[in-house]
Amino acid sequence: MTVAADAVFGGLAVSDFRPSEKDAPVIVLLSSLGVSRRSWAGVGPILGREYRCLAVDIPGHGGSEPAKNFMTIEDFAEAVAAMLDRAGIRDAILVGNSMGATIATELAVTRPDLVSQLVHVGSAVWDSEEGRRQWLHSRSSLFCRPDGTLFDMTEDFVVNIFGAYDAAHHLMLKEDQAAAGPRLASAMWAIYAYDTLIALGRLSQPVLAVFGENDPYRTQTLPLLRQTVARLDEVVIPGGGHLLPVDRATELAACILAWLRDERGARITKDCLD
Repeated sequence: MTVAADAVFGGLAVSDFRPSEKDAPVIVLLSSLGVSRRSWAGVGPILGREYRCLAVDIPGHGGSEPAKNFMTIEDFAEAVAAMLDRAGIRDAILVGNSMGATIATELAVTRPDLVSQLVHVGSAVWDSEEGRRQWLHSRSSLFCRPDGTLFDMTEDFVVNIFGAYDAAHHLMLKEDQAAAGPRLASAMWAIYAYDTLIALGRLSQPVLAVFGENDPYRTQTLPLLRQTVARLDEVVIPGGGHLLPVDRATELAACILAWLRDERGARITKDCLD
């Protein structure tokens, strides 16, 4: 079984799967808004059988150091780039869930030397500033009181995300939200302020888009990815939600590995679910 070694690179907390194999191809895992690298605990060991796999906490999340100022998506991407530079990593495969996919996209565009392939997991893309603003208003009111303090993570919230209650998922989300604190609200603002659609059109790397069947962002995002990404493959995981690394870890890892083995993409990836 692959066991992760925890480390800190440039202020970012990292779980390093197969740390002894420094020359193995590298996959970098970036989590969703308000969620730590622990969300990849089921995916990392599977990917780690064939790759060196780094699950990374962005600044202000999980075990990473908080930033001294509010962060933009560009800032988060620069922090991850600095970590990869420090570790001497090039041509990594970036796998991002939701906000992690947005950060991965910015990094792939601005530092193509660091990124060979890109996997979007439950990414959220809007076709207008108005759409992003509406998302900001709805999401901030769900997480935060008017004074900026966070609501308690309830059982109903967990059911809304995963479709059923799970005590371990509840504890993880509650702890990760508490660790992020008010920085969660500033990260929401960072997503709102970033136009992912423009960045997607500048990507040169091949992209795999993976969505859960029940992901609320799937129907709005997939058509936009098809319109803007030059080299796109896609797959939908039956029964999955927005946080696929947590609720469909085995299926997600199988899709990623199948795609990386053969970039015929969609057909090969769908076969991994049979």
